[in-house]
Amino acid sequence: MREVALIVAGKRFTYWKSVTVTASLESACRTFQLGIKFPLTDTGRLPHIPAGAECVVTLGDQRILTGYAEIPEVSYDVGSLTQNVSGRSRSCDLVDSSGSGEQLKGVTLAQLAPLIAKQYGTDAIVDPTIIAEGKTLKHVHVKSTDKAYAAIEKPARLAGAVLCDDASGVLRIFRPKQSHPVGKLIVGVNVIAGQVKFDATQVFARYVCKGQLDPNITAPTGGYLGGVDDPVLGARIWRKLHITAESGADSDRCEYRAKWEAASRLAKAITASYTVSSWTNDNGKVWEPGQTVIVDDPIGGISETMLVSEVTFTCASDQAERTVLGLANPDTYDVITPIKRKKGSNTTGKHWAELDKGAK
Repeated sequence: MREVALIVAGKRFTYWKSVTVTASLESACRTFQLGIKFPLTDTGRLPHIPAGAECVVTLGDQRILTGYAEIPEVSYDVGSLTQNVSGRSRSCDLVDSSGSGEQLKGVTLAQLAPLIAKQYGTDAIVDPTIIAEGKTLKHVHVKSTDKAYAAIEKPARLAGAVLCDDASGVLRIFRPKQSHPVGKLIVGVNVIAGQVKFDATQVFARYVCKGQLDPNITAPTGGYLGGVDDPVLGARIWRKLHITAESGADSDRCEYRAKWEAASRLAKAITASYTVSSWTNDNGKVWEPGQTVIVDDPIGGISETMLVSEVTFTCASDQAERTVLGLANPDTYDVITPIKRKKGSNTTGKHWAELDKGAK
């Protein structure tokens, strides 16, 4: 196993026997837990790590987390002493802390995110593809009764982006997309364990979307409707989901919105996880959420490129490296794209109304 180091105030602690570090597309801050067990007579080896101390965690020669050692813990019995340290990346203060109460007008997401993040000891970087869209948020209220993170999360989610931190503790806001695969997961070759799950609890047989009445569209009484049937649960025709379009929509837009809902829910229903014997991918870099891998799993029935949604680094009882990769269908993070309005419509159809209104 490569050396795992916890660096606090310039000191390196490298004797850890249990290791768990997790990073996910669904979490704005990474977590870690490190542990070691001593004979009770070796209390002199016990390091002093203050609660809340700034720290860096490295796997081998690569940094994997920058943050705080939040919970140092010592436990002991008649024959042994155990030292555990757990913590999160420095974006945790942004996630935990109350908002400032300030109100902002006419800012973009690329301006808003770092402006708020820097007040809580970190930074935020918005992907250039989102910046290029140039959408302005008319009004943002960083509520003191809510977490500061919420003021960034809502407009980011509405823009179809995920929010997760990197190894430096900086919040990254981007849309996961197909990229060059960083490795292959082949059952029977480099996969130690695997699990494939299809969760149909949030999948429906029919999706019906109703358009909100838009004063700029001449709509029939009751508004517009659009629907789509899902072949997976098609026999259970009574299992329906009714949704409302997030902005004024005609029948074409309602049908598109229903199709997107069906595709998104089906993609989210299929998840997989695989355990491999290295902390690094085929390029020699540590695994990261947002990367893609080629999966060849005849047992689970998967033979395609999938997105890494979560990474957990651990070590086995024999101190061998292990990485558990949570995988998702790339369509899980697909974003609703604009469609052309029918000729004669007075609305542009470029974005959902919430993006114009901003996070309130």
